[in-house]
Amino acid sequence: MRDHHRRLSEENTLVLDKVVVALEDFPGVGWVLDIGGGGEGVVGILKGSAVVAIDRLREELEEAPQGPLKIVMDARKMGFLDGSFGQATAFFSFCYMPREDHEAIFREVYRVLRPGGEFRVWDATYPARSNAEQQYVLIPLAAELPGSRIETSYGVRWDERGRGLEHYQHLGTSQGFEITRGREPGDWAVVLPLPATVVGGRRRGLHDGAADEAAPLGR
Repeated sequence: MRDHHRRLSEENTLVLDKVVVALEDFPGVGWVLDIGGGGEGVVGILKGSAVVAIDRLREELEEAPQGPLKIVMDARKMGFLDGSFGQATAFFSFCYMPREDHEAIFREVYRVLRPGGEFRVWDATYPARSNAEQQYVLIPLAAELPGSRIETSYGVRWDERGRGLEHYQHLGTSQGFEITRGREPGDWAVVLPLPATVVGGRRRGLHDGAADEAAPLGR
């Protein structure tokens, strides 16, 4: 999933302020589906053998640390049965995916989540492109996990319309998710847990009780 090896230069790249994301273990039942889980494999490091990491690129999965079950798969059309997972995550994966694919991926994630499942999304925010010479965005990142810290940077093609919290909120609600927490600190990062819920933690139409609010997973 990662394509941060492309050639970037000061002339063609917007460099964002460094993103620092503090991740703590989150509760859940069953497997965690990690979308674009190759490369650094941050969620796989956090959750270990509870993770099923999918990525279109075999080499990215081979590069990722051991622990998760790794499967080469296209998130736009997953081969899993409905309701297979209790949790889903996407850690700075959507920034590599064309905007036109996002809706299909959100739809598929909703389908494979169990009632009560949650979809946690972390991503960067940046403005619409106004300089034709700047084609890329560089996202310096530090992921703070219990007992370790990962330093990396992601170089992605600049979406002309920009990316922000509203984009992911719209995607979530349009596919049946209820947004229980969205955070946009400053102008550089999004932490967006998206439970498949009606009220506080359950998938639509199948539970009407409240659940604990999802804890913030970044800053």
